[in-house]
Parts: sequence; structure tokens; C-alpha cells
Amino acid sequence: MPRVRLDFLKNTAQRVATGKSLPLRQVEAIVLYGKPAQRAKAVQKLLPAAYGLSLNKTTHHILLTLLDQCDNMDRVNMLYHVRKKLLDLAQSPVGNLVLQRMLEKVPMRQKRDIAEAFVLNVDEDEFRRLCEHPFGNHVAQKLMEVPECVEMVLPHFLPHLAKLSLHPYGMRVVAKYVESVADGCSRTVEALFPFSAEASPQGDEAAVTASDALDKAVLSIFRGAGESFVLTALLRHIRTPIEVKDAITAHVSEYAADYLLPTTAPQKCDADDEECGLPDFGTRSISAKGAAASGTPANVHLYCAVLEHGDDVQRAEVWASLSADPNILHTITHTKGAVLVGVAVARFVESARKGLFDALLWPADTTAKANGDQVGSDSASAADTAASSKVKKGSKKTKGMHNNGAESLSNKGAAKSSIVDVATDPVRSVLLRAFVEIARDTMTEEDTKLLVGQAVTLAQNSVSSPVLQKLVETDLTGGLSRSILAVLLASAEFNTLITHPSASFLLQSILQFSPEEVRAPLVEALSSYYAEHLHEALAYPQGSRVMQKLLAYAPDATVIKTVDQLISEATKEEEMIEAQRLKARDTDEHEEEEADAAGKTEAKRLSRKEQRELNRAKHYNVLSHALVSYALHTHACYVVRALLREVRTRQLDRERKLLMNELKPHVFELAVSPWAGRVVLDTMMTVGSAQLADAMKNVAFMRAEEWLSDVSEEKKRRGNGVDPTLRNIVKRQREEIDKGIESKKDAEGSVNAEEKGAPAQKKKLFRSIKK
Repeated sequence: MPRVRLDFLKNTAQRVATGKSLPLRQVEAIVLYGKPAQRAKAVQKLLPAAYGLSLNKTTHHILLTLLDQCDNMDRVNMLYHVRKKLLDLAQSPVGNLVLQRMLEKVPMRQKRDIAEAFVLNVDEDEFRRLCEHPFGNHVAQKLMEVPECVEMVLPHFLPHLAKLSLHPYGMRVVAKYVESVADGCSRTVEALFPFSAEASPQGDEAAVTASDALDKAVLSIFRGAGESFVLTALLRHIRTPIEVKDAITAHVSEYAADYLLPTTAPQKCDADDEECGLPDFGTRSISAKGAAASGTPANVHLYCAVLEHGDDVQRAEVWASLSADPNILHTITHTKGAVLVGVAVARFVESARKGLFDALLWPADTTAKANGDQVGSDSASAADTAASSKVKKGSKKTKGMHNNGAESLSNKGAAKSSIVDVATDPVRSVLLRAFVEIARDTMTEEDTKLLVGQAVTLAQNSVSSPVLQKLVETDLTGGLSRSILAVLLASAEFNTLITHPSASFLLQSILQFSPEEVRAPLVEALSSYYAEHLHEALAYPQGSRVMQKLLAYAPDATVIKTVDQLISEATKEEEMIEAQRLKARDTDEHEEEEADAAGKTEAKRLSRKEQRELNRAKHYNVLSHALVSYALHTHACYVVRALLREVRTRQLDRERKLLMNELKPHVFELAVSPWAGRVVLDTMMTVGSAQLADAMKNVAFMRAEEWLSDVSEEKKRRGNGVDPTLRNIVKRQREEIDKGIESKKDAEGSVNAEEKGAPAQKKKLFRSIKK
């Protein structure tokens, strides 16, 4: 057994910093495909280097694989080696991922040990600082999902709950606490709104006082947090008191203009100007200030949560506040970010769909004329000055501005935007897709005909292509899909649509959601295209995705034709390369003999520039027509996986044997290619028998062990090549499968299956004696 050399694991950080080789892919193959006794030595070398490996984004994946594949003893040993560095791991951009996976995989006792590391023998507010850390808060959220860990950290978390609810990272931990812990919602409500149980606006004096205190508490959270995830989690939770939800709904309804309308900074007054924007005296909320600074709407997710998880009364109240101001309607249909509120209204408020769709057709340039004068003064001076000041009780000047804005927008409504303009708008198309999915009847037949007539142009637009995809997905009869497909097939640009970044998704939707008789012309057109451009198309991610959909929904003849095409191209190229090798061997033999005699043969090592160029070519292009080249390509590998799955589910044994025979000699190359080849190798193990899967695992392990051991450089330089004996075996098997001849093993298996019930006959053995 060769001695595996793993000395490079002693100084992984130095090797990464200096750019030296770090063959972790081979080590990962040993961990993945070796049996526990086989990979024990590699795991023993990996565990002491766990801390150094977990801090780098190029090396931490080996630890994630080890946590997934090994048993609890190895996981506990890994925790033992990093037990004193858990805080550093939690605050590391990469180490926190390893620690989160460790919390998922280690036994219960070790989960408590990890939680104790953040609360025992540390500063009193150490866990609070962990929750406020940009990366540590993810570990704190994971701790909230484990009941044993929650018991340990809860005494150090609850005293800081109110303060963490206002922190941009701490609020994420509080939201996870509300969602994951049984009594998390009630304790959070008690900490943030202590008077919520007695609050009632129509009750006695004490109830009214408690209601005012609840409103002030909600207002303080909105002022202190830019986008409160805690309030969103409370709105989603079923045990949140109705008084708290009503208070949040009343607040977002009252201050809708402040949160959703885009604001501008106060302008300086010139000597001749009579009006200017009012200054900010520090009474406005932090969220409103942030929205004013960035020009984006605030608390959008809160509006969506109220509309999604509130009752009918709360939804009606929010929609009444949104529809009262035409400028807000224009914002939730024409502004990036705020359009999510419009999508929520379309989904959950059925009575608002007609008016919202009319607002969607308003021209995009109405904001400058209708909102220009109002934005500078009205939004800056509205409602954050006191809890009692409401938008509906504004001054006469404010009401006049709202009326003027409404009149201007209503006048603009005469010249509505075309449905094509809406579909090509980056913001309005999001809301249009929601209407297509939910309320298809809001669109007229003329609008649909316009979209179908310009299907080729719209399909090549990254904004409007999802609109056509949604039309195809919601087409129950298939008539609309047939019309769109007819326009696409009649276009001279159809071949370019297959590899287009946007149009290819429309073709995938037609293949997936259309009836069989509708997609039949598309299947025929795609089959003819891939028959001529298979090698070039699979190098593109779009061509690979369309090919996968084609294999999934095409008939068996298409799958068989694709397999035969791949095998025939690989055979032709292999024969051509073999002929060139034989021709070049005769001319180079004399030079090699002279070089060997002179002792000048040295292994040629590629420079870093040449290696980068080779890797770039391998990433963007399929290097050859061999099936293993497709399997090792970043995009084409998924087509090979789809082929293996289809021939298995369709019971195409001949094609399955052809594919497996082509790929079996390259098991090691597939095993050490983590993002492409391993995808194909895992599929091969599920497609074949259990014995074949074990054999492939053993081959991958032994080849990886050989690569890491003291073998000759000649064997390591062998690369992806196959020795002549194995090449001849593959060639013979390919010819036998083409002729329909079963292998000896398969024939014996069939005979044994037929004669399983008959008793085994004893064979007579004859011994010849040479005199």
C-alpha cells in the first residue's frame, strides 16, 4: 500500500498565501468515496488543521464535506481541535459557515458545548456583541434554532432584547427568536410592548392610556430601526396579540406618505424664491431620514407583511391609505422597491386589482409634474412630528397639493401607456407578471395580441421575457403558447434565441408548460438545431438549460438520437487522434532516444500564465468531442446528468450501457472535479447497480491515494488519458453494444435468472496428466 503524503496540511495558511499547490480536491475525493477505515488516515491529518482550513474560502469546503460524510466521532474530534477558537470562527466571513454546519451535525451534548463557549467564562455582554456582529449574528440565529442551545444563551439574550431589536444585525437574531422558539413571540411582545394586553382605544381611561403607550412604543421602533425585521416577524406569527398588529397597521397606514413617497433634501432658499422645502429639526424618524438620503421607499417589507398576514379589516385599512393619495399609487406601481407593495396588494386585496391595474398604465413621466412641488414640502413636513398628527388632518395647503396631484394624474390617465411599454419597464413589469399570474382577466385581448405580435423582440429583452414566460405558464388551453411559438419559429433569428440569455428561458417555459401537441414543433426544431450545433451550444449555460428541458419532455427517439450522436462524434475523434499519435510516434522515436541517452528528459511544467489560459479554455469551451469533456465542463455536465437520468427512467438499457462505458474509465477525473464532474459521478452511482457504485468509489479512492502517494511523476502526468488496453476494451464493448451482443456476464446473469428454480448441476472436472 503506498504511503500517502499529507504534509501540506501542516501549513495550509502559508501555502494559500504564497500560492503553492494545495491538492484538497484529491483529499476530498478520499473523504467522499473512501470507506471509514480507508479515509481514517486522511481524516486524522485533516483534523489538526481544521482551524486554518476553516478561515479561507478556498479551503473550507473540505471541512463541510468532512462534516457531511464522517461519523459523530470525527465531528466531535473536529470540535475538540477548534474549541478554543469558536469566537474567532463565529466572527470570520467563512468560519461562521463551518460553525453553522457543525451546529447541525454534531451530537446534542456538543451543541451545548458550543453554546457554552459564548456565555461561560466570557464577558457579560459577549453574546450581545455576537448578535451585533456582521457575521456572528448568523451563528446566533443558528443557536436559536437548537432547543438545547437556546436554554444556555437565553439568560444572556433576554436582558438585551429591546436594544437588539433596534440594531441592524441584532434584529435578525430577535426575529429568528420569534420564529423558532415556542414562547419567543410572547416574550418579545412583553419586552417591547408591556402594555399591549390592556390597550383598547374604546375602553376606559386606563385602556386608552395603554393604547397610547403602545402607539408610542411602535413609533419608537420605527424611529430607531430602518427596516424592522422584528415587527415583520411579529406580523407573521400567529400568536401575536391583535392589539399589536392593529397598532402596527395603524402606524403604517398613517405614515404611508412618509415611508413610501420618494423624498428629496431641503433646498436652499434664494432671495427671490417665495417657497422652499422646510428644514429638518431632528423630529423625523431615522427610517425616513434614510429614505430621504437614498431616495428609496422605507419599510416595504412591513407593508407586504401586513397585507399578507393581516385580516381583512387591516388589509382594507392599508389599502385605503394607499389609494387615498394618487402619488402613493404611482409610487407602488412605478418605483423600484415600492412595487413589492403593489404586488402584495394585487395578491391579497381582490377589490383593489382594478384600480391598481389602471394606475399601472399611468405614464412613467407623471412623477415629475404631479409630485415635483409636493415632494419637497409635504413629505418633509408630514407626520413624524408627533403621534397625534395624522395625514388626513393636514393643512389646507397640503390638501390642495394632494388634490392638484390627483387631478394631474387623472388627466394623464387619458394617455395611458401601452402594454408593451409596461412589459419593457424594469419596475412595472414586476407588477404586470403578478397580474398575469393572479388576475389574468384584467388584461384585454388587444393587450395580449400586442405582446404575442412582438414576441421575438420581447423575448430578447431581459425585462419583458419573464412576462411572456408567465403568460405561457398560466395558459391552460395552450392557445396562447401556440401563437407565441408560431411567431418564434417563423422568425429568422430562431437559432440565436436558443443561446440567448433571455429568450432561452421562454423556450424552456414552452417545453415545460405547454401541451404535447403544442410543443411538438419546438421539439422538432430544437432537435434539428442540436444535431448540427451540439458541441458549440452546450458550452453556453443557456444552450445547456434548453437541452436539459428538451431531453426531459422530448420522446424517446430524441434521447436515443442524442446518445448516438455523442458516441459517434467521440469515436471519430478518438480514431483521428489515434492515427495522429501513430504517425507522430515514428518521427519522434529517434529524438526521444537521443534525449534519453543524453539524460536531458525533464518534465515540462506549465507556467502560471499557460495554466490560467488552459483553465479558462476548459471553463468556457468543451475541449473535445469525448463524453468525458462534456462531463467535466461547467455547463455541459448537466446535460450528461440529464441523459443518464432519462435513459434510466425510460429503460433504455443500450444507451445507458453506452454512456456508462464511456464514463467509467474516467472515474477519478470526475471525482476531483467538484463543480462539474462530481455531478455526473453521483448520477452514475444512482443509475447503476449498488455493486457498480461501490466499485467506482473504490477506484476513485485508490486513484486519489495513488496521486497523493510516492508514485512516479510519469503516472501523475498521465492526466485524463486512458491506457491502450483499457481503450481497446471500451472500443470492443461499444461495438458489441452496437451489434446487440450481450456480454458474457450479462448472459450468465440472464441464464441464472431463468434457471433459478432448477437445482445446480455439478460440473465434471477432468485433469490431464502429462507423461
